[in-house]
Amino acid sequence: MIQRYSRPDFAALWSDGARYELWLEVELAACRAMEAEGLVPAGTADQVAGAVRGRLDAARILEIEARTRISYTWSVPFLDTVVTFTLAPTPSGTRLSLVQSGFKASQKQEFGGARYGWKMMGEKLVDLLARIP
Repeated sequence: MIQRYSRPDFAALWSDGARYELWLEVELAACRAMEAEGLVPAGTADQVAGAVRGRLDAARILEIEARTRISYTWSVPFLDTVVTFTLAPTPSGTRLSLVQSGFKASQKQEFGGARYGWKMMGEKLVDLLARIP
């Protein structure tokens, strides 16, 4: 939209923030469907919604390449990094790659914590995908 010709209510409707909130609702609906099938624990969608709804910050999302890559800032009081998820086709399916960059040499503990956390989340994703028929 051309900002100077847009009414504020229409500009808000078509904003990146509104789009990301809508995408969240779609993901939550998918999560609820997985709950109903027993693929994820009951209450997972509510936990995600409580943690994320109203907190999506469109300015933090740095890049989205349709269907292949999303890159955004990961900022907490003691850490400011960039996380990039990339999907790539392989002969047997799809490869998901994750890169978190921007750690300082002095942030060895933070790097170790992130490494542990992403490994744990990756293992949970593998378990979840193994349960999908």
